[in-house]
Amino acid sequence: MEKDIGKEIEEVAFSLFQEFGVENVSMHKIAKTAGVGQGTLYRRYANKIFMPFDQPVRERLRYVLEEIHLIVGHHLDWIRMLTISGNLEQTSKVYDCHYSQSLKSQIIRDLLEEAKVKGEANIQDIELTTLCMSSPMTPELMFYIHESGYSIEKIAQFASEKQILSVFQRQ
Repeated sequence: MEKDIGKEIEEVAFSLFQEFGVENVSMHKIAKTAGVGQGTLYRRYANKIFMPFDQPVRERLRYVLEEIHLIVGHHLDWIRMLTISGNLEQTSKVYDCHYSQSLKSQIIRDLLEEAKVKGEANIQDIELTTLCMSSPMTPELMFYIHESGYSIEKIAQFASEKQILSVFQRQ
C-alpha cells in the first residue's frame, strides 16, 4: 500500500524540525528531503507553520508572534539608529524589508480563524485582532525594556504570550 504523500511530508518536516529547529528548516529543505517538488509541498501547505502537527493553534500562533518580536529585537540597534536620525521614511522601509506585512497578517489571520472554528479562541473581530497581533512592539519600548536588563528573547516570549492570552481561553 502506497504511503499518503501528505503524511510523508509531515513526518519528514517533523523530523527536520526536531533535528534543526523550525526556524532553521526551509520549505525547500522539506520538499527535497521528502522527495517531492516544491509545488506539491506548497499546494498542501502555504507555510511550514500550517503543517498539522500535534501542536494546538495557540502554540503555533505564539511561535509566529514571538518570531515577529524577535525580528525587531535582533535589529534593534539599527532600527533605533534610523529612528533617532529622524529618517522615519527609511525606518518604515526597514520594517517592510524584514518581513512582509501582508504575509505575516495572512498567517496570523489564518491561525485565528482556525482557532475560532475549533472553538479554541474567543475572538469577536478577527480583522482587528489580526492587525493588533501583527504589529510588533515599538523599537523604543523594546530598547527601554532591554536596557532594563531583559534579553530580547525574554521580551519576545513575554510579549507574544500576553498577546495570546488576550484571545485564547485557558486550557
